[in-house]
Amino acid sequence: ISILRFLTDHRVAIPLAVTTRLLETHDVLLLLVPLMEKAPWVRKNKINGRVEKFEEHKWQRVEQEDEGRLPKLHTQVWLTIYNLVMDAECRARYELSSFRRENLLRLRRYINEVVVDQLPPLTNLHRTLEEMSISGQFTGAGQGANPAAATPFVVELVAEAREALLRTYAGRWQEIADLQLLEVLVKETPAELKRLGQMISIPKEFLEAEPLGDPPQAGEGGGLTSSNSRVAQSSWDAVGQLASVCSTASFFAAARWPDVPVDEVLLLSAPEQPTPVAGERLKLELRRTRCTLLGTLRGSTSAQHRAVSDAALLARRAGEEGVSFLMAFDAQALELDQSSARTLSFVSQKGANRSAEQLHQLLTKPGRESLLQMYSEDVAEFSVAVDRGVAGGEECLDISHVPGLLLSR
Repeated sequence: ISILRFLTDHRVAIPLAVTTRLLETHDVLLLLVPLMEKAPWVRKNKINGRVEKFEEHKWQRVEQEDEGRLPKLHTQVWLTIYNLVMDAECRARYELSSFRRENLLRLRRYINEVVVDQLPPLTNLHRTLEEMSISGQFTGAGQGANPAAATPFVVELVAEAREALLRTYAGRWQEIADLQLLEVLVKETPAELKRLGQMISIPKEFLEAEPLGDPPQAGEGGGLTSSNSRVAQSSWDAVGQLASVCSTASFFAAARWPDVPVDEVLLLSAPEQPTPVAGERLKLELRRTRCTLLGTLRGSTSAQHRAVSDAALLARRAGEEGVSFLMAFDAQALELDQSSARTLSFVSQKGANRSAEQLHQLLTKPGRESLLQMYSEDVAEFSVAVDRGVAGGEECLDISHVPGLLLSR
């Protein structure tokens, strides 16, 4: 979207063929209006009801007073539409059929005081759309507003290089692919690797720097001891055994069935939060990753050991697909590698054994679209009660396990 916006910003300086492709070949205006209506950069978290916006390549929670602020992607779409509609030459080249006119007029409902305060140029766009609704055509674009004169000739730029390649190698694509596999996509020889290694120069100040001291041992300087690890493992085991956690993880793992990587693993963690007391709730988070990446998440495990473990894992998981899934705990004092991933069976909300296909069918029933969308996300947030035993008919995490979770950051 950003590239499209910059193309329209500098349309005058780029070849005419680009304008033709924007307006006629791809009809960008016809694509951007439905995108504006869909607004995929804003969503509502189904678990906590909070509004989230996609900013800086990730979903971010939005405070209530900032809900009217336009995300960057939303702004880019508005500016792209503004550049095309308000450009005199684009108006002259864009044949305004009844369908295209109705498409553009749908934008009026989204131009309000909140939007105009953040993007003042949209005032002109709104006035142009109102004039279009009355006259049925673009008006007020100056000398370039007149429609382009009809001509019996059709002129189109042809990519000569591409056409020449297609003619020359027609029917020989597999031959070319095999040749490149042997001569181009080949691993470096030992001599080439040595030459590449000699190209690396280490700054002199690094060679003269004082050596780093030994890392603190477990139990020293506030470090985590083996006792901490045992307590943390016991506490997280208690969390993982809760029926609500098992069923939530099962539906989360089954939501994308059958398009699930064979080595997918769910990471269960507790986001930063105040330590809950009896009667309160513990916030938890599930997110997806690949088991073959677990050894690299914290910089542990050698490459050779990972390769052997990856091969064994993939062979084992191939026979368990659809019957079970992998889950690991991402928490302080706990190791996070392939050996920490445990195999769990798919279960329903009542704890009955199910397959991934059966749970996916439950999620795809009519009326459960929002539930399926929630479980299909990369991250799922939920909570469990903290108390002693069962409170109010809901299974709870015993309060004695909370300190071992090491929630304070």
